[in-house]
Amino acid sequence: QMKEQSSKLEASRKRSDELEAALEAAAEVLKKYEQAEREAMERQNLEEKRRLREKAEREASERRQSEEAEWRRLVEAEREAKEAEAAMLAQEAANRAAREQEALLQAKREAEFAALESRKDAVELYEEACHLYFDVKKEVDKRGGSWTQLSEDQQDSMDRVVEMWRAAALQSHHQAQCNLGVLYANGQGVTQSYTEAAKWYKLSKSFAPVHSLVR
Repeated sequence: QMKEQSSKLEASRKRSDELEAALEAAAEVLKKYEQAEREAMERQNLEEKRRLREKAEREASERRQSEEAEWRRLVEAEREAKEAEAAMLAQEAANRAAREQEALLQAKREAEFAALESRKDAVELYEEACHLYFDVKKEVDKRGGSWTQLSEDQQDSMDRVVEMWRAAALQSHHQAQCNLGVLYANGQGVTQSYTEAAKWYKLSKSFAPVHSLVR
């Protein structure tokens, strides 16, 4: 009986040892699993950190490019504004110079006109203007009769014709008055103006346009 009990006790100790060994093996497996889980979490965290870092770098690069583009746009806008301002100032200067030049030319014409009035009578002014007019008309007729494209010399001659006929017309020379009306009505050497033509026709009174030397 004691032998049987001793055998059972030995079997019980053996079973206990087996259970203890199994528990230790399970604990070792659990430890390895936890270690593997920690390593996986660390790798996952590293990957997430890398992804977040790349995202941050990408956003920073895009923001930098956007700021550079905005800076270039502002620089270009400032350059265009300066160029527009310079162009406007240049245009204003050109317009002012043109007005000054026109004023000088007008003053010169008025001075010449005053000199003509003071040194010549209406008949002399009229006849001298007629010679100039017919010289220009002869050249115009050679190229088809168009008064729209006079040369610089021809235009200068017609300006003098107008000045002299105007001087004679203001001295009540009716034929000069009528000829001025024809020039303005037809746009011969002057800007066409029916209003101006009517004014000179009216001043010519009894001298009808049909009798004018100008055609």
